[in-house]
Amino acid sequence: MRATVCGLILALSTVGCAARSATHATTAPGAVTWGEAERVGVMRRYVEHLPVGGRVRVQTADGSRWSATLLSADHERVVLQPRGRVTEPARAIPIASLRMIEPESQGGSNQLVKALAVGVAAGAATFLTMLMIALSTLD
Repeated sequence: MRATVCGLILALSTVGCAARSATHATTAPGAVTWGEAERVGVMRRYVEHLPVGGRVRVQTADGSRWSATLLSADHERVVLQPRGRVTEPARAIPIASLRMIEPESQGGSNQLVKALAVGVAAGAATFLTMLMIALSTLD
């Protein structure tokens, strides 16, 4: 019984190790990194495949982030209509000044359900671990 409890404690304590090491990966010495021209080329190809009229989230080179509707995209620039309470004129943004553009997800409640499920599972696992530890100490 004690071996089972020790095994459960070890398994639960090492759950986050793989995720933590993956997020702190560094570039190996001598590795080739992308230059600005390659980044702009990839961004250009990506933007040309986004659906016109779709909602997107944007981050520009100056650090501003906002949501918009994609009105048009060509080889040099994208035309975006900012979304908000007050109507703003459409903005033409050069592709070279984009740092991030991605389709806006429509499933906000889906992410809430996932987060709730993870929280419930973590709470249940903690409760069961404490229960097993308490039961193992009874003789």
